[in-house]
Amino acid sequence: MGRTSGLPLRPKTSLSPEFVGLAGNVYGSAAKKADFKNKPEDAPDQINSWVKDSTKGTVTTLLPAGTIDQNTGLVLGSALYFRGRWLDRDDLRRTTEQKFYCLDGTSVEVPFVEYDRTRLFAVHDNFKVIKLPYKQGKNERKFSMYIFLPDDHDGLFELTQKIFSEPMFLEQHLPTEKCHVGISVPNFKISFQIDVKDFLKDMGLELPFLREAEFSDMIKEDDSSGPLFLSDVLHKSVLEVDQKGIEETSVSMGLGKPLPAQHFKADHPFFFMIREEVSGTVIFMGHVLDPSSRT
Repeated sequence: MGRTSGLPLRPKTSLSPEFVGLAGNVYGSAAKKADFKNKPEDAPDQINSWVKDSTKGTVTTLLPAGTIDQNTGLVLGSALYFRGRWLDRDDLRRTTEQKFYCLDGTSVEVPFVEYDRTRLFAVHDNFKVIKLPYKQGKNERKFSMYIFLPDDHDGLFELTQKIFSEPMFLEQHLPTEKCHVGISVPNFKISFQIDVKDFLKDMGLELPFLREAEFSDMIKEDDSSGPLFLSDVLHKSVLEVDQKGIEETSVSMGLGKPLPAQHFKADHPFFFMIREEVSGTVIFMGHVLDPSSRT
């Protein structure tokens, strides 16, 4: 998982070295200057290029064209992306084009990754849940994807109603027992972008967006470029699930290997979440209606 954010400023503003160091060392962010006054049309390209590099190409754009003009003071941008590996090379059985059945009764052909492993798995009334743990990185954090798959092809709406209306529904239905499962999951990509400014204002956080805003700790003491205020707070999240990062292999099910006791084929709309297991924090949550839509 990666999270990146930036604070592009007007060109005459002199950034405080202490603030730049704090942004980079503590928050993993970058504070940079951009010429909003003389070349506002170039600033989105500069910011988007930085975002693309910082997210290893996963997030390619954050600021749409025309977002910045000569009156822009300060833009806070945040990008959250997730890349993880479920499989070792010997786990992958095959990747094939299969049908995914949409809510409107149509179907689309998309790549599915197929494999069988022992995983935490649960069968409930009208839906199944599986836990797909990601390979652990270099720190103590552990991530897992949970897929809630309704039995009926059109059962997602009823399932999500329960998820969001019944307190503790997710926690109470997470799988607790391991089972040898044949797993088939489609490739999909989901992105979400929002300007958080109006939400923050509705919550009462208005001062940072006024010219009376106080951001003096961000600039040098001898800076006389005038008041610094926040113009926009932009956030984008991207989640991609596919076979990238899995070493290609021709390994197939070997002789004598037991057949899966259960099958989990996510070939119709489902709900998912990605959770950090040490803290129990949910970092992504959503549903897949059509995995052929790569937006």
